[in-house]
Amino acid sequence: MLEIYIIKRFLRLFFTNLFILVGIIWLTRIVKYVDFITVKNMGIADFIMLTTLLLPRLVEFLLPIITFAAAIFTYNSLLNSRELFILKSSGLSRFDLLKIFSKIFAVVMLANYLLALYVVPFCYQKIEQIKTDLANEFLTASLEVGSFNQISDGLVVYIDDKDKTGLLKNLIIHQELLNDEKTIIFADHGKIIKSDNNLLLGLNEGRD
Repeated sequence: MLEIYIIKRFLRLFFTNLFILVGIIWLTRIVKYVDFITVKNMGIADFIMLTTLLLPRLVEFLLPIITFAAAIFTYNSLLNSRELFILKSSGLSRFDLLKIFSKIFAVVMLANYLLALYVVPFCYQKIEQIKTDLANEFLTASLEVGSFNQISDGLVVYIDDKDKTGLLKNLIIHQELLNDEKTIIFADHGKIIKSDNNLLLGLNEGRD
């Protein structure tokens, strides 16, 4: 019972500090993603998903600090309220107190390892995927139908039509190669994909 009482006191401080600190840092981090809505027309649901994926990294970073701080505050709280003397008179020794906090630290350490090894890498992979999809959608939306569009240096694309999925129809591609040669490709369908800072143009039924 004494162990449960101390753990409850610890958890109250732990989650309060975790919520406040993570919330403050999270709000400062999501500010730089606001232009995804205002400039790149990202949906609210996708924005919430993107910014929520930032939380595991913040928790991983703050977890050891908050755990140590909560343990110190819990001990000081018990000491200042004289509850510690009552607990000691009930049979709780310093070694017992150390064992309680050691169990807490072990659980937190295990949780942090799981975050670092599995959760955080997965979240960052999803974030990069969302950014890539958004860049593709933004680039495709910026293409003008019935005009020659400068995609990159040496790459000009004409499209006759496009649909909501980003599929381009009846394309004419003019490309300048590294050896100063030029090529013109016609395609019935195509799609622009941005991957690893490179622009790729996937074609269906393309022909020179």
